[in-house]
Amino acid sequence: MSLSLDYMQAARSLCDKYSIGLHLDGARFFNAAIDRQLTPKQLAAPFDSISICLSKGLGAPVGSILLGSKEFIKESRRLRKMVGGGMRQAGIIAAGGLHVLTHNIDRLIEDHQHAVTVAHALGELFDHSQVRQATNMVHLDIDPETYKRLRKHLAANDIRVDRPRWVMHLDVDDADVTRLVSVLQEFRGL
Repeated sequence: MSLSLDYMQAARSLCDKYSIGLHLDGARFFNAAIDRQLTPKQLAAPFDSISICLSKGLGAPVGSILLGSKEFIKESRRLRKMVGGGMRQAGIIAAGGLHVLTHNIDRLIEDHQHAVTVAHALGELFDHSQVRQATNMVHLDIDPETYKRLRKHLAANDIRVDRPRWVMHLDVDDADVTRLVSVLQEFRGL
């Protein structure tokens, strides 16, 4: 669940009052920006530093980026070297990161739409109060035995799920969502 802009501004004010830096663990930073209809710059405004995962919804094979002031980045690099962090020949990782930043941000809206579709189907199957959708994620709050039966039904149809938090991503397309909804509708009759 993402924080409200009012909450982020209140946190910013508190940090300013006590001269504390405000960091955002932005694992799904671009998902949040799209969901709120904000530019990345607008979402980033209250924070002094942000870490962004490139592999989650964006689809890079590996990698994260750290954003902040020149001084913050310089100190972060120094501290990373002190604890033995660092990679040589990281160009191939950087290439993947540049690719997803250039090509995959705008398509995140598809993941959000898929999550809305799946959440609606689950809400029809169970109860809408037991299903919560936020950005590209769907959270189920159903009893464990029912979830166990649902997982078994999905597995019998070659759909693998683990915990009751389903995340739509680059590898889930329209056909996958249509098939999932169809298999969910079959579960109703069981």
